[in-house]
Amino acid sequence: MKIVFVTECLGSGGAERQMVNLAIMMKNYGHSVHVLTWDSRDFYKRMLDDNKVPNNVVAIAKKKYLRSFTLSYCVRKMHPDVVISFLPGANIALCIGRLLGIIRFKLIISERNFTLNWSWRERMISKLYKVADLLITNSEAERKNYISNCEYPTKKICTIHNFVDTDYFKPSEDKCESESILVISRIRNYKNTHGMLTAAKILKDKGYAFKIIWVGHDYKDTYSDYIKQKIKDLNIEDIFILVAPNYDVLKFYQNASVFCLPSFREGYPNVIIEAMSCGLPILCSNVCENPYIVVDNINGFLFNPYDTSDIVRAFEVLFMQSDSKRFEMGYRNREKMLKNNTSKEFFEKYNNVIENMLFKK
Repeated sequence: MKIVFVTECLGSGGAERQMVNLAIMMKNYGHSVHVLTWDSRDFYKRMLDDNKVPNNVVAIAKKKYLRSFTLSYCVRKMHPDVVISFLPGANIALCIGRLLGIIRFKLIISERNFTLNWSWRERMISKLYKVADLLITNSEAERKNYISNCEYPTKKICTIHNFVDTDYFKPSEDKCESESILVISRIRNYKNTHGMLTAAKILKDKGYAFKIIWVGHDYKDTYSDYIKQKIKDLNIEDIFILVAPNYDVLKFYQNASVFCLPSFREGYPNVIIEAMSCGLPILCSNVCENPYIVVDNINGFLFNPYDTSDIVRAFEVLFMQSDSKRFEMGYRNREKMLKNNTSKEFFEKYNNVIENMLFKK
């Protein structure tokens, strides 16, 4: 079976990580696999190269008005059995290619986020997506969102949750002695960096001893500059530390005592399930799929990301927990990942979807 994966780039995002790993799994199973992008960001290219998965940058597709034609014709020349696209840019381009009759092979598109606002543009995109053979969401919340708000055909949409490599993402043998709170997230407004640093200032002033390590791409834009200046203005440079993304994120998880994700919206967050696989308690916003993953006071704590005082409350509740309670939360998280989010289950679900699509009578 020949499978072509298409996405914007091989950057450091969670969606890219899931797609790259899926491509490697498919190749190792015996399928012929190729990955196409149009942007040169190559954070995960090394993984593809190490596993001998061919990958190419179609640079001309950077031009939006040419993207649908160039990508669709490029994929068509490869004569795949199925193409799988990740993220809106690739989804839209290939769906237009299907409308124009360029793409005649099976088309699976993947939605990795949660749609909060069904604007006119979002509704038009959802109508366009219906030309694909299947839309795969990574969260039940988004699948239900599409069905209820867009009358999306239930037979053309399904959910496959993200996987986590539980053999790689595992608890450290050494206990973290200090209160080290890890965040792995882009520095973006919707990721609520501002809310997190405001809460950090309040907690510091209350006398709590902790550090927040925020690992995320610095886009060197107005918002990033604002955040860096705000950290200085609040005098929290000693406890709020920005770190550039690293290819090997395991060390960050294993050196942390708790993981936090304060976003205003999420799909099915890779970083939460990776942290859970590493046996960390979770603090996260009570939005989208998060409350299906984290049960308040069972394996972590939820908060309202729009209310700084509630973020502070959640941290204070966590700080009051005994070591045994924290260990119990982390243990539950590890067991949950071993049961529900393995790479084997992830691969089998995708592979079954493809085989049923191609070979069903």
